[in-house]
Amino acid sequence: DILFGYLETWEAHALKISVEETEVKTNEIFIVTVRNESNDPVNNATVHIGSYTFVTDDNGSAEVKIPKSGTYEVYAEKDGYVRSEKVSIKVERSSFLLWLIQMIIYLLKTFIQHLLQFVKLLLIKMVCKVQSTLHIVLG
Repeated sequence: DILFGYLETWEAHALKISVEETEVKTNEIFIVTVRNESNDPVNNATVHIGSYTFVTDDNGSAEVKIPKSGTYEVYAEKDGYVRSEKVSIKVERSSFLLWLIQMIIYLLKTFIQHLLQFVKLLLIKMVCKVQSTLHIVLG
């Protein structure tokens, strides 16, 4: 790609993009990092992956997850900067086993969260009952 652009000042800043993985599975989380020409992180840069967009944090990183398989061009943009080069990534369908493991982990996390809420409510009820009993006994 040859990039042409209009800048309001003579100071042009270039974006550099790095992709943690160039071959990933669908719904697998990976990191895209955007830096400037001084290798400093660039926050609030928009990372484009096909029709998906993500925004970088203060570390210049965006946590990315693509739901559909295919080959995608990844690049970053931000006002005041020249767009980054494009990097190609390949997203392949996840295996059933991986999906099953992810689903089991999700269900276990949900179960544990609900169990902790139940235990908390049970403890509160027990404390209230003990306080009530002490109030009657000590009257």
